Parts: sequence; structure tokens; C-alpha cells
Amino acid sequence: MPSCFSGENKGKTTENLVASTYQTKIGGRSRDITVTWCKNVMGQGLCVAVGGPLASSIVCKVEIKPWNFWRKHGSWKRSDIIYGNRIEVFWNLRSAKFVAGPEPERGFYVAVVYNGEMVLLLGDMEEEAYRKTKFRSSPRAVLVSREEHILGKECFATVARFGDGERSHEVSVECQTKRAGDSVLVISVDRELAVEVKHLLWKFRGNGTIYVDGVPVQILWDMHDWLFNPGLGHHALFVFKSMLQPLDSFSSQDMNDCVIPSDFCLFINAWK
Repeated sequence: MPSCFSGENKGKTTENLVASTYQTKIGGRSRDITVTWCKNVMGQGLCVAVGGPLASSIVCKVEIKPWNFWRKHGSWKRSDIIYGNRIEVFWNLRSAKFVAGPEPERGFYVAVVYNGEMVLLLGDMEEEAYRKTKFRSSPRAVLVSREEHILGKECFATVARFGDGERSHEVSVECQTKRAGDSVLVISVDRELAVEVKHLLWKFRGNGTIYVDGVPVQILWDMHDWLFNPGLGHHALFVFKSMLQPLDSFSSQDMNDCVIPSDFCLFINAWK
């Protein structure tokens, strides 16, 4: 996953990061747009990647410094070298409210215009986005995956909607240290216990199935590096996958808020 800031991510992370991938249809072709928000001690960043694998994507990066007011709104244009169409990204984060993580909750918009068509619109400032872009349409982007990188926490939570339901659910993960150095993994949905793994030192990898809004969701965890390779650069991985399609048909490289259609996957990476 790319860093939104200067330099490259070389397998270690020093920032909180949320990346959501939306699938769009442009000119009869299926295209992915990945929007990444990140935050570290130097500030915050926004990255918009249009296309397939990152190496062949068209990437717009916005570095937001606390003292640089003007970078909180603006636009960016580039031609698609593959299809020859123009890509435009518009954003306004001047009134954005960041509460718990690197992704704003309200007071912002991010819009992507491709070949004269608005294909993605995020945020709650829709009217201002329409005025700025001069496009008024209803983008049909579908969220297919979300990945979160969380730094230095043993208890963390996010929000998701499973299946085609409209109700949001709080998903929380906690690693509790017990006596004799053993640990317990506790995963809850809406503060109700969903999965409890005792003797985590022996069961550091595994999976289970829960039902949310009638939809079966498979949960996978891998805490080996978190438990046995202490230090920066080692993390635990948690995956929440709707079982309406086979899990093995989904590649981690497809990582792309959490409205979960049949093919949605939520990845949580917890870094020490």
C-alpha cells in the first residue's frame, strides 16, 4: 500500500492509514479507484489512484500540512496514457472534521471526473462539489474493499455495513494479556462478543464465521508476527469477508467505508 507522503513504504509503517477501493464503469470498461487517507506526525495526506495495479495507476497525491491552508482545497488534471481520456480530481478539506483516524467524517468532498463524467464523489458537501466541478450526476461507484493500518494499539474499532443492509455496525478487535504471558483475542460486533480465542500463543492463526444481518461473514486472523516478532514493522492481520463468494477467489492485491456488497473485504492491519 503506497504512502501518501514523501518516500516509499518499505514494509514498515509509521502512520495510520485507510484505503478504500471503489469499482466504477467508465466507457464500458471496469476501472478501480483507490482513495487512501493517511496521518503521521508530519501531517495528513490524501492519495487517489485510478486504474489497475498501482504500477500502472494514475496517482494524485495531496500532502496536507497544518500550516499550509491552500493545499486543503484544489484540483489536479492528467491524461490517461492508456485510454487517452482526461482525469480530474477535485477536493476541499478546509472544513473537514477528523475525529478518530486519518479519514474525515464530515465537512469535505473528494470528486473524480473521468472523460467528462463524474465517476466518484465522497463526502457530505455534494452541492459544493457539483458547483466546483460543473458536473451534476450520481456516480455508480461500488465499494469493493477497505484496508486499515492502525499503529500502536491493542484495542481498535471501525464501522462496517455487511451485505446489502443499510445499518452500520461497530467492529472491534482487542488483544487481552492474561496471566503467565498468555493472551486472548476478542472480536465484537456492536459490542457483542462474536469471536473469542483463548490461548492465543497456540492459536495465533485461525478463522471463524459469524452472521450479521443474516449474512455469513468469515473472519480470519494472523497474529504470529505481533506475538513472536516484537518491534516496529511487524503487524497482525484481520480479514472480514462476506461468504457470498468463495474466499479463495479474492486476492489480497485486490484490496480495495464500509458498505459491504457480496464481494467486499475488510482488512485490518495492527502495527506495533
